[in-house]
Amino acid sequence: MAALPSMTFIILLYYFKTVIPGIIMVMTNSTSVYKLPYKIKPLLKPYDAKSYVFGCIHEFLRITMVLSAYVGTDCLLASTGFHLTGQLAILKCRMKEILKDTDGSRQGIHKMILRHHRLIR
Repeated sequence: MAALPSMTFIILLYYFKTVIPGIIMVMTNSTSVYKLPYKIKPLLKPYDAKSYVFGCIHEFLRITMVLSAYVGTDCLLASTGFHLTGQLAILKCRMKEILKDTDGSRQGIHKMILRHHRLIR
């Protein structure tokens, strides 16, 4: 549980490590060029401190959204795999129970075949 806050802190620290020196450099020397922290084509070229800060915030949010999309897709595929594995394990246990029952095994097997077919679709 402590990993998420520490990772977030390190990511923000890494990001601000490049942003803060850029702001200080431009504020001390007005002829310096505003250089954004990531090599992404900006929407607008920063021309003063305010537009530079908004550009940095925009880049940070943009990268966060892209990373969230990649992580979300990976989590969806992993959770789908775990769900399907669990459902097939449940089916296996039910089939063992049905085969032990000699009275209604034909009807039970028919239900299990339909359930298995639904799982595969």
